[in-house]
Amino acid sequence: MALPQPQYDEPHYYTEAEYLAYDREAEFKHEYHQGEIIVVSGATWNHNLIKDNVSRIMGNQLARRCNAVTSDMRVRTKKAKSYRYPDVVVVCGDPIIEDDNPGSLLNPTVLVEVLSESTQTTDHVYKLEEYLQIESLQAYLIVAQDEAHIKIYQRTADEGVWQYNSVEAINGEVRITSIEATLPLMEIYRNVSFELAAPPESADSTDDNNR
Repeated sequence: MALPQPQYDEPHYYTEAEYLAYDREAEFKHEYHQGEIIVVSGATWNHNLIKDNVSRIMGNQLARRCNAVTSDMRVRTKKAKSYRYPDVVVVCGDPIIEDDNPGSLLNPTVLVEVLSESTQTTDHVYKLEEYLQIESLQAYLIVAQDEAHIKIYQRTADEGVWQYNSVEAINGEVRITSIEATLPLMEIYRNVSFELAAPPESADSTDDNNR
């Protein structure tokens, strides 16, 4: 399906219905933020290792009422008018899904994004603001892939209050209280080579869309 083309080189802001129709038929996944459609580019080796490690560690600890899935689950933030594909999604209880092919999840419990150079602003600013507006969300993790460093935002017992913490030691661990899970950084970064995340010194340019 082709998207409507802007006229006179003016920016075109797509409706949510246009985005959903396009994402349903497109060869690659796309995200949506306040009228803009953004392609979700391919991931690096480190990115995939870390994402799968996080999902495996969580999955081994989750109670039966919770499930962890990776980056093919689209999540909708109604208040922010956005649709995203987080790297890891945890849902406790029955998932609430609207739309179809692939469907949009409305009630995530934990969301995880693995950073790259090109997604740092999006994950730290835009997605942070969007995700923390989701009423069901209890924790948001931002995981670096070029060093052992995890940032975590957790909703406290006081409704609407978020607490921030950062763990940088490779022998440290992240505790997600809402799902009673503990993620050792040693396991999150298992088999990850930080040298692969560093661009070659002789490189003339980098791919801004490489996750």
